[in-house]
Amino acid sequence: MKGYLRLLRYVLRHRARLTASLLAAAAVGLLNTATFATGLPFFRVLLGEEDGGGGALDAWSRRLVGAVRAAAGTDRGSLLAGFLVLGVLLTAAKALARFLQDAWTAALTRRAVLDVAEEVFEHALRQPVGFYEARGVQDSVVRFTTDVDFLSAGLGAVLSKLVREPLKVVGMVVVALAIDVRLTLLTLVAFPVVFGATAALSRRIRRRARGVLEARSAMMSVAAEALTGLRTVQAFGGEEAERARFGARADRLYDEDRRMTRTDALTSPLLETLSAIGVAGTLGIGLSRIVSMDASSFLALYAALLGTLDPFRKLGDLGNRVAISAAAADRLFAIRDRAPEIADAPGAVALAPGGGAVRFENVSFAYPDGRAALRDVSFEVPAGAFVAVVGPSGAGKSTLLDLVPRLRDPSAGRVLHDGTDARAATLGSVRGRCAIVHQHPDLFEGTVAENVARGRPGATAGEIEAAARRAHAHEFVDAMPERYATRLAAGGTGLSGGQRQRLALARAVLRDPRVLLLDEPTSALDRDSEEALRAALADFLPGRTVFVIAHRAETVARADRVLVLREGRVEAFGPPDEVAARSETYRRLRARGFTEDDAPPASAPAPGTTPTAT
Repeated sequence: MKGYLRLLRYVLRHRARLTASLLAAAAVGLLNTATFATGLPFFRVLLGEEDGGGGALDAWSRRLVGAVRAAAGTDRGSLLAGFLVLGVLLTAAKALARFLQDAWTAALTRRAVLDVAEEVFEHALRQPVGFYEARGVQDSVVRFTTDVDFLSAGLGAVLSKLVREPLKVVGMVVVALAIDVRLTLLTLVAFPVVFGATAALSRRIRRRARGVLEARSAMMSVAAEALTGLRTVQAFGGEEAERARFGARADRLYDEDRRMTRTDALTSPLLETLSAIGVAGTLGIGLSRIVSMDASSFLALYAALLGTLDPFRKLGDLGNRVAISAAAADRLFAIRDRAPEIADAPGAVALAPGGGAVRFENVSFAYPDGRAALRDVSFEVPAGAFVAVVGPSGAGKSTLLDLVPRLRDPSAGRVLHDGTDARAATLGSVRGRCAIVHQHPDLFEGTVAENVARGRPGATAGEIEAAARRAHAHEFVDAMPERYATRLAAGGTGLSGGQRQRLALARAVLRDPRVLLLDEPTSALDRDSEEALRAALADFLPGRTVFVIAHRAETVARADRVLVLREGRVEAFGPPDEVAARSETYRRLRARGFTEDDAPPASAPAPGTTPTAT
């Protein structure tokens, strides 16, 4: 329940809406009580009975009858018609208050839950890439969809019922006490039993809800994995195997959901039955008192006691909604509370301006499963150097590039920028002086201009166009229907590989980095696209420190230094001719035209696995 109590803090951010909702809920409860309080005088008029005595309820009854008589007339028919009109007016007022409460509560609930989602998403973005490589992204996606919906439903139930329904119960009890204290107190003996049953069911519901959410995450992970790798699935006839995997996860979800809904479905009937037994037991035990009552008092008492049943049923349902949403809150706040391994150290300062020199000192890196990707890597790159990183698959090339902008942190050793340990500098300043262009770049849903501007948020239209021109992207962008305002689908669907690469380079150009990281951006392109991108790079690279994972001889030939990795270790580093004399791996790759890594990249790692270092 701690997670759920934390959720209420987000509600308190919107005090005006909360106050309005609570006042409307109080109005519903009070108007409900007023409606039932008209029962005794109405029954007395209907049955032609005299006032019972000098009690508070009798005094209220006389005053109300007098008011209705003054407004409707003195004869019995007019009095009854007046009470019916009063009942309609009270019901209409209660309905209006209920409408206002539901509307204000819905707005408050959605805003508070979205505040939670936005804050949790902000923390999710700060987690290192290894966090999602190890567990997959689909579980987090489910938390932002299904878990948020569960949270919203539970919070909405609390805000709408937590004040309104208890007030209804209190109102009914007050009316009943005014009629007969002893019989009412006998009925209240059943309340602890009802509350105990509610608490027990809520605990079970919460466990079931957690199982449902975890099972749904597992099912969605299978779906995402199969659809992401659909080409491979279809090419190898794996449709039936994937269907079976999905079906197994769906069966687990069905079982978990069935257990939860069965417990949930039991709650209302059980609580309503227990409450009815309490009322019936009270009336049975107090039969001698009932016999001595006049008919109008008995009818009013009976209506008031029965009036507690519906609020009790709704409070039981409220307990279940709270339990379900508490399970969702726990899962969401688990991400919110997870401290990212890569963050600013205490006392971190921004990197001072520098030329872009990079040094690795005895750097090692291991994945969470213990498998080493880099071992005792040391080298130094002066500012403005062009370094080709070569080596067989699994040598640790991509991992090495990730360490430069602190997408990962070393398990041991240091990475230094212009002499400063990257972990002693602010994360923003380290990443601010770096830019990366992947072999398969990420483009996002939005306009061309918005995608390029991710390189430097706040850039002007002129700066965006200038960057596109330097990246040789302006020509094809200018031919688009809305030029830089043309909207792109997620991933840049509809653009050629060369166009996507040049937009990614324009994004890097706009950033104006001191250190540029290239995961061989030309290896997957046709010749024309490759030549256009090479021309763009030739315009942009001079004066910057460049690391490029090289798969082609033409790329290596342009480098003034070559870094050869093998099994996570530096086999050689230096000018190409010196490296060729010292490294057998380099000579073998050069003899093959550096084609060993030309195979298409592997699909995204399956959830729960660690990707192979490259």
